[in-house]
Amino acid sequence: MAEELNEITAQAPDTSSSGSRRERVVMPGDVWRKSGPCDWVKVLRVQMPGVPGYDGGLPGCSVVFSNWKGNWQRKSCFIPASDTANFEKQMTDDFRFKA
Repeated sequence: MAEELNEITAQAPDTSSSGSRRERVVMPGDVWRKSGPCDWVKVLRVQMPGVPGYDGGLPGCSVVFSNWKGNWQRKSCFIPASDTANFEKQMTDDFRFKA
């Protein structure tokens, strides 16, 4: 897992000195939460170009939601997103913030 993180981080362009936008990274295990114990989102798998294990299909993330008890549901769903910035925008538009 740490090796995958290093590979993904290495692929993101380092543009901190030039002022350009740096590519954001969404990782499996990231939790996007709303206020309260339910409707949180946990990323299970990232399927986007440039990420190891990408199968060439629809880009996006496989996620699970939390239930009203604060537990993770068994069923997962897929949230399509063109890139990680688009996924983050969808989460913040739904009033979810990275925990």
